[in-house]
Amino acid sequence: MESELKKMSVECYYPVKLVVHEHDGEQAVVKEPAISSLIFFRSSALRAEEIQKCFDGRVILYRYRSTKHPAIIPDQEMNAFKLITSGGNPDLEYMDAGAINFKKGQHVRVTGGPFEGAEGYIQRIQGNKRLVVAIEGVVAVATTYIPSCLLQKLDNNES
Repeated sequence: MESELKKMSVECYYPVKLVVHEHDGEQAVVKEPAISSLIFFRSSALRAEEIQKCFDGRVILYRYRSTKHPAIIPDQEMNAFKLITSGGNPDLEYMDAGAINFKKGQHVRVTGGPFEGAEGYIQRIQGNKRLVVAIEGVVAVATTYIPSCLLQKLDNNES
């Protein structure tokens, strides 16, 4: 799907993770989808509808419940999500964005390390404090532990 969208000159992002597979004593690192059946692409609402028709049922658009129009993901949310997920880190935990109330935690910016520049919310997940970055209504991703010395607290209005 990603290659087909790129052939159509559609900017897209397909989050992947790196997974080690062993076969006959040999180890190989391969890319696998981080989120089954989820690909993001940039387009107008009209173009998104055309793409959905072009892929004949293989593309289902996320839509706003109130208007039924294709959902628009703000650049800031998409950029933060891409920053966290683009490294293929196998230790990230993906979840339904509705399953976590990510806005209740402290709003922070990561100031160093592989996630430098990412903004999200600190949440306790299974007893551990984690940075959660979400695309509201679609998906959320939680990082592994990030030391407090690499986190800058932000006001909820600051970004």
